[in-house]
Amino acid sequence: MADSLTDKFGLNLLLHKLDNETHHCFECKKSTIHEQFRLPWKRKSVIEHQNIHVVEIREEVVCFKCRNCELTSLKRNLWNDHNDDFGDEQGRGNNMSRNADVCFSYPAGFSNEEELLIERIKEFLNADQLDYLYEVLANKSQGMKASAIIGFRSLFEHFFNITGTPSARDRFVSTCSKKRDGTTKTKNNFLYKLMWLQENGLLSRLQQDAIENMMRQGNVAVHRMESTDVNLNKAVEILYHLTVSYRMFDANQTK
Repeated sequence: MADSLTDKFGLNLLLHKLDNETHHCFECKKSTIHEQFRLPWKRKSVIEHQNIHVVEIREEVVCFKCRNCELTSLKRNLWNDHNDDFGDEQGRGNNMSRNADVCFSYPAGFSNEEELLIERIKEFLNADQLDYLYEVLANKSQGMKASAIIGFRSLFEHFFNITGTPSARDRFVSTCSKKRDGTTKTKNNFLYKLMWLQENGLLSRLQQDAIENMMRQGNVAVHRMESTDVNLNKAVEILYHLTVSYRMFDANQTK
């Protein structure tokens, strides 16, 4: 009887009000207070990954409403059942209260690290370039990794284009390509642009190698039309470091 009344009056469809949260609003383009509501049902599914293994997934959806512009957004949280008993690689616990293993946001929801990146990098981007950054982070937020990787490459190339003089950049990449490939025809290779950033103290060798490997995997994924498990949080971290380093570099150049 109780179940039939619940169904009849739609009580099983009522949203659960949660505590307000402060996070980035895609419309306001800044951190704002959001009202938070959880859908009263959870979905469980089985995903077969590349015909190799089966993953059991729990899914929960949370709605947010910005108290500033009233934009409504959704966050889709996924938990891998396998991690319930053993935790996950970040050691985030072994129960339902732990952070979701995978999150998708619509429109894009940005992490604290991504918000910091936006604040740091925007002084080096014009309005169109800043909008492009938002698109890249939105692709990342919604799981479109291959597209996001291409976008991150453009952002790293942007810093190549504003570091040093055009003649110095061309001379450096020409020398590198001649030494490594025996010709200057490959001077526009992305690796040599990263090497230029390292040469000027904006990237470490480990960061250069990490970005080069990430772009290589992304390029393979795009050409083979495959998914990729590249950790794009690392790209955000390195791009943030590059932005901080460039600010110091630019200050020294203008003294």
